[in-house]
Amino acid sequence: HTRYWRDWSSDVCSSDLTAPLNGKSSFNLIEEPLALTRELLSTFFSKHNFSVEVAFGQNYDLKRANSLFREFAKGERLAIPEIKVLSAEQLGATNGAYAASEHTIYMNQGFLEQNRKDPLTVAAVLLEEIGHYIDDRINRTRSQGDEGEIFARLVMGKDLSPETLAALQIGRAHV
Repeated sequence: HTRYWRDWSSDVCSSDLTAPLNGKSSFNLIEEPLALTRELLSTFFSKHNFSVEVAFGQNYDLKRANSLFREFAKGERLAIPEIKVLSAEQLGATNGAYAASEHTIYMNQGFLEQNRKDPLTVAAVLLEEIGHYIDDRINRTRSQGDEGEIFARLVMGKDLSPETLAALQIGRAHV
């Protein structure tokens, strides 16, 4: 696998491993969606005063949440976890996953290749996994439902009707 981290202070992605995955460069597959994700997060946290409880429940650590959200608003690179691109064979049908035990987001190379010309689709998956990461950072116990999907929809300005929200609050995330 190939590991990436994001230098949020610039528009340059860096790789700590230069070897390509399966002979292909995963760096080019993730660069544009990461830049878009950065922009969406920065805009959302600097311009929106959203109710944390909608995505992350009522028992979150307010101090941790405020600190993390300030990092996102400033575009600080340490605000997101490490991202690793794994082969489709390793992740199967999963487009992306957050592993709390490793504080790492895993992205499916096949999904990235299929959506090479659609960075918004990839950014939506990244935002969902970042939502799971936030939940892991600010809550002692996991929020009910699919907090990552709720968070991604909030950031992207997608529909969160009462019916949609209720369905997502009883759903479960992948990892």
